Amino acid sequence: MKALLIILLCALGGFGQERVKKIGEIEFFGYSGVDVRKLRGALPIREGQELRTEKKGELAKILISTKKAVQRIAKRPATDVTPVCCDSRGDWMIYIGLSGKAAQYRSDPKGIVRLPAEIINLYDRHMDAFTDAVRRGVAGEDRSKGYALRIDPAARKLELEMREYALAQEALLRDVLENSADAKHRAVAAEILGYAERSKQQINALADAAKDSDSTVRNNATRALGVLAQSNPKLAAEIPIDFFIDLLMSGQWTDLNKAGLLLHSIAISGEQRPLAALRRSDVTERLIETARWRTGHAEMGQYVLGRIAGIPEERLKLLIDSGNAEEIIKSIHP
Repeated sequence: MKALLIILLCALGGFGQERVKKIGEIEFFGYSGVDVRKLRGALPIREGQELRTEKKGELAKILISTKKAVQRIAKRPATDVTPVCCDSRGDWMIYIGLSGKAAQYRSDPKGIVRLPAEIINLYDRHMDAFTDAVRRGVAGEDRSKGYALRIDPAARKLELEMREYALAQEALLRDVLENSADAKHRAVAAEILGYAERSKQQINALADAAKDSDSTVRNNATRALGVLAQSNPKLAAEIPIDFFIDLLMSGQWTDLNKAGLLLHSIAISGEQRPLAALRRSDVTERLIETARWRTGHAEMGQYVLGRIAGIPEERLKLLIDSGNAEEIIKSIHP
C-alpha cells in the first residue's frame, strides 16, 4: 500500500509542490555484472542533494546527465531513470534501470465511446481528495470488500459515488476500457471498474487493461486487481499472472512497480499458485534487488521472497519491520 501511494503521488504531480526538494535515495535494478558502487560515485547526483524545482528544465538536464554517466561507466544505456515522490521524509527517490525486457503492451483502441463528463469530473475530484489525504498523513484504506474505501471522509464519499456508478454502468466501463481511443477515459474506466461487482468479466477486463500502452491506465487497472487479490484468495487465484511476472523483469520502473504491487497483493492473499513461477533464477534475482532497496518499495521484494522461502508469516513480518532484508535473502540463497 505504501508503495502505491508513493507512485500515485508522483503521477499526480508531486514534484511541483515545493521549490526545493532533496534527493533521498538513489536505487538501481537490473544491475547484474555492474559495479554499482563505482557507478553511484560517478553519477552527477548525490543523495542529500537539493534540487530547485522552479528552475526551468533543471530536472530534465539532471536526468539526461545521469543517463550519460550510466552509459560511460556501465558501458550500456540506462533503461530508465525515474524520480519518484516521496519517501518517508518527503524526499525524492530516483530509480535507475540498467537492464530489462521491453514490455509487450496491447495496441491502442480506436473507438469513439466515452464516459460522461460528470464521471470524469468525479474521478478528478477523487484524485484531488486522495492526494490531499496522503499529504495530511491520512492514507489508510479498507480493502476487505474488494474495492478501496479510504478512512479520509472526503475521499471515501467520492469512492462510494464511484461504487454506485460502477454497479449501474459496468458494461459501459468495460466498453470504454476496451475500445475508447481516449487514454484519460480508459484510465477513469479502469479506476471505477474496480468498484464494480466482483466477477470474472471484471477481472478479465482489468487484466487486459493492465497491458495498456498508457501508464495511468496500467496503474489504475493493476491497482484494482491488487485490491481484489488482497480481499479474497479465491479472487487472487482468478487473476492471470504470467504477464505480471514478465513485467517484473521490465527495464522500466513503472512496470516493475505495477508488477510488484500485484504480486505482493497475491502473496498477501495466501494464494499459492504464483510461487513456483517466481522461483526462476532471473525473477528471484530481480526480487533480491528490490528487497535491498532502502525505500518503502523494498517491502514488495522482501515479502514475496519470504513467501517463496516458506518463512512463517509472523517471522516474515518481524524481519520486514526490523529491516532485516538479508535474513530473508539468505532463506532463498543459504
